[in-house]
Amino acid sequence: MLSMVGKSFACMAFAVVYVYGSEFFPTQLRNILLGTAKTSSRVSSVVASYVGGPLVSYAVLVHAVKEFRGRDVTGLELG
Repeated sequence: MLSMVGKSFACMAFAVVYVYGSEFFPTQLRNILLGTAKTSSRVSSVVASYVGGPLVSYAVLVHAVKEFRGRDVTGLELG
């Protein structure tokens, strides 16, 4: 639930900045800045998929090893 509230506020903030930027900056500068922002967001989404995937896999592996080391073959706690 909290993540949905956070995402909603992020979307609202983006909409406000997008509308405010169109009124505040001149057209040529606005086009350059919006193009740069869109390009950086697309590049970062590609990079995040390559970086985030292995990190999540590594975290799952570490958790599985910790769970396995703390249990006996029968599933009883060792210590």
